[in-house]
Amino acid sequence: MTTPLEYLLTVILPTFFYGLTFGAVYGLIALGLTIICGVTGVIHFAHGHVAMLAAYIGFTILTVFVPNFPVAILVVIGIITVFGCFIERGLCRPLYGRPPLLIFVVTWGLALFLRDFVLFTWGSYPIVIREPVTGILFGIPTFRLVILAVCLAVFIGLWLFFNKTKYGSIIRATTEDSSMAACLGINVPRVKLAVFALSSAVAGLAAMLALPLAALTPEVGSMIILWCFYIVIIGGMGSIGGSILAAFLLGQVIALGSIWFEPREMEILSFALILAVLAIRPRGFFGRPLLLE
Repeated sequence: MTTPLEYLLTVILPTFFYGLTFGAVYGLIALGLTIICGVTGVIHFAHGHVAMLAAYIGFTILTVFVPNFPVAILVVIGIITVFGCFIERGLCRPLYGRPPLLIFVVTWGLALFLRDFVLFTWGSYPIVIREPVTGILFGIPTFRLVILAVCLAVFIGLWLFFNKTKYGSIIRATTEDSSMAACLGINVPRVKLAVFALSSAVAGLAAMLALPLAALTPEVGSMIILWCFYIVIIGGMGSIGGSILAAFLLGQVIALGSIWFEPREMEILSFALILAVLAIRPRGFFGRPLLLE
C-alpha cells in the first residue's frame, strides 16, 4: 500500500512540476497575445498558429539542417520574428481603428491559412522528438527544470524591460494614449511593429521549448490560442503580471485536477473557472488600461 509520503513524491510532486511547465510555456505565448492587444488593440487570433508554425520549422531544422537544439531555437526565433513583422505590416496595420469583426475575420483567416499550410507541408501525422536534455534531478525530468529556468528568466527580463528601460516606457506610453505618444514624437507605427516582433519571438521560444514535451499536429494551434485566451481572461487583458500568474494558476488546476478527474471533466472545470472569473471580475483579476500594471 502506498504511503502518503510516497504518494506525495511519486504522484503529487511530478504532477505539480508538470503544471509549472504547462503554465510557463503557455504563459510565454499568452504574454505575446496580451502585449499585442494592449498596445495595438488587435486581438491576434492567429497567435497560437504562429507558435505552431514555429514548432514545425524547428522540427525541420533539427531533423534536416542542424541537430543542435539551442541553435535551432535561435534560428526559429529569427524566422518567426520576421514573420511577425510581416503580419503587422501586411495584415494588421491596415486594420487599426477598424471594426473588431473585420479584425477577427482577417486574423482568424490567417489562422486557418497557417493550419492548412502546415497540413499541406508536413502532413497530419503527429510529430514527436526526444528531449534534448535527459536525466532526472530531484525526481523531476531535467529538461522540465531547464524550461522553468528559461521561462522564469524571460518573465523577469520582460518585466524589467517594460518597467525599467526607456523603450519599455515608450511602449507603455503608446499603450496608454497612442495619439498623445505620437504628439510627443514617438514613432507609434514602429512601436507596434516592435511589439509584434517581440511577441512573435517569445511565442517561437515557447514553441521550441514545448516541442519535445508533446506530439505536434496541425490542430495544436487552435488548442494553443484557446488556452492563451483562458489565461488572458483570468489575468486581465493588457496585464503581463496577471497573465503570468494566471498561466501558473491554470497550469496547476489542469495538472493536479487530472489526478482526480477525467479529461472531459477537466474541460468542464476549466470552463467553470473562466465563467466564475468573468462573473466576479469581467476584466480579469489584474486587467487595467495600462500595460504591465
